[in-house]
Amino acid sequence: MEQVIIEILKSVGAYEKAREKVGSDAELVRLFDQDFDELIQLVSK
Repeated sequence: MEQVIIEILKSVGAYEKAREKVGSDAELVRLFDQDFDELIQLVSK
């Protein structure tokens, strides 16, 4: 599932920006799964 989430973020152009803000792909996946609103805020700044 982690790889699918990463591919989704890459396909919408949010992966690179999100990775600048979080320390790992695992943290990125956690945000996607548990705190999507926070993830959206991170990539929209």
